[in-house]
Amino acid sequence: MSNNEKSYGPSPQIHIYQTSKKLLEFTNKMVIADVDTYGNVHSRGGGGNIPSRIGLQIQDYSAGTGDANIKLFANIAPSEIAYLLMLVQRGDKDINFVQQKIIAAKTNNEGRAPVTKLEIIRADKDKNGNERRLKWFIRITNGSGSPKKSTTGGIQCAPGSFTKEKEAFINLSDEDMFKALYEVQTFIELWQMVNAIPVIKEAQKQLAEFYSKRQAI
Repeated sequence: MSNNEKSYGPSPQIHIYQTSKKLLEFTNKMVIADVDTYGNVHSRGGGGNIPSRIGLQIQDYSAGTGDANIKLFANIAPSEIAYLLMLVQRGDKDINFVQQKIIAAKTNNEGRAPVTKLEIIRADKDKNGNERRLKWFIRITNGSGSPKKSTTGGIQCAPGSFTKEKEAFINLSDEDMFKALYEVQTFIELWQMVNAIPVIKEAQKQLAEFYSKRQAI
């Protein structure tokens, strides 16, 4: 949320980058794995469980606030924050991280479902070969598409079926992007230690009791 929005209770905000016209926010949407799958640390979803995620929000209020303010949301896995930070620390100059997710469960009567596309891109030069001052480009696009089963059994947006409805983007410098990824990754690591240790201890306790009973038979 922006600094001007009301907050009720602790904010899930991890990091915010804000200009006079736009903002980028990272929020905590992480969920710990249950005892039965403690080794995953993060919930992977399925079986009614919510998958562990880091939320991204882009706001574009260049045309005004209120109804004119464009707000778009996307989610990425905590491990993908670590991956992007690794690419930055390794010194990669060209980074092209693109995700497209379709929510098949919300397919309408016309056979179309909501689609969110996230692009996180770094490039030294623009399409005309000019040096870019702000080398990072992040865009979230909302739209709809037709769900299609992939060869691996998952659900994807059928090629050529995507229709864009709304989008927002923001540009960042190398310094600002590194700061964002570093702060989010630091929080993820602290969150994992605080939340995973009790679950791991409980799993170890249950395993010890299980093997103790087996040996007694």
